[in-house]
Amino acid sequence: MTDDFQNLPFKTRISQPFQEGQTIHALGQTTVNPKRVDFNFHRGAYKDADMPLHMSIRFDEGKLVYNTFENGNWSDNEQRLSNPFKPNEIFDLRVRILSGKYQVI
Repeated sequence: MTDDFQNLPFKTRISQPFQEGQTIHALGQTTVNPKRVDFNFHRGAYKDADMPLHMSIRFDEGKLVYNTFENGNWSDNEQRLSNPFKPNEIFDLRVRILSGKYQVI
């Protein structure tokens, strides 16, 4: 790994809303004994802001979880998949903005 990586947690504000067709790219490395790694896209910086994308890599459960948080509530459409990530592994994650949804690559 190089020194170009940000320590976690990493938070940043985006000056413009995401646009359809854009791709967000995250490159990182999990620790030797990770519990969870979360990627959250918030609509605003305030407490309980809507979260159109919550992606949680849950090593402690062996799952990859997707969900949304809107109007103070988690969606009933939570998706739980088998976790493809490994401890102490470099990952290359890309999220493409599509019409009304996200594509995780």
